[in-house]
Amino acid sequence: MRRRVIPAAVVVTAAVAVLAGAALALSGGDGGDGGSAAGPVPTASRTPQVSPSPRQPVVSTPPPTQPAQPTPPPQASPTRPPAPTSTPSLPSDREPVSAPIDALDVRVLESAPPQYVLHVQAGLPSGCAQKYLHTVARNGNVISVTVLNSMPKGNPICTLIYGMYELNVNLGSDFASGTTYTVNVNDKTVSFTAQ
Repeated sequence: MRRRVIPAAVVVTAAVAVLAGAALALSGGDGGDGGSAAGPVPTASRTPQVSPSPRQPVVSTPPPTQPAQPTPPPQASPTRPPAPTSTPSLPSDREPVSAPIDALDVRVLESAPPQYVLHVQAGLPSGCAQKYLHTVARNGNVISVTVLNSMPKGNPICTLIYGMYELNVNLGSDFASGTTYTVNVNDKTVSFTAQ
């Protein structure tokens, strides 16, 4: 009995035809015969293509903008000392009194124009005395600074303990170079020549 040899090209062609037919059946095609008796073959699940609804708003991302530069806070004029914000109120059983002044000097800050600061060492003459407030006024070349403590009204018994505190009072920068200025603080005086 003779064996029949089938050429490889025929085998490959037949295999491709079988695979193509299977693929066509899976895709729901009718293969040109008007449909199969068993009906369409279910296809593999596909991802549905969803088009946006005409009523649905289209959201677009705005282009990146430059970050806003912070606006520097307005600065007080360097020519005048800052005005006191408000006078703190005292309890009804206390009254303001002048503070004893133990030491005074004027310091110059390294700035342009130079800023001048009055350094005050004030006293609390008894255990009842408390630091209260200070005020600054200027008339030409004379600067008047008032430093106040508060004391109880009447004649209470207080401990005889002497305390101290320090103040740095901004005098501003509105000073003519080479001119001498006088600073009066309660009963003490100091002078300085502007740079």
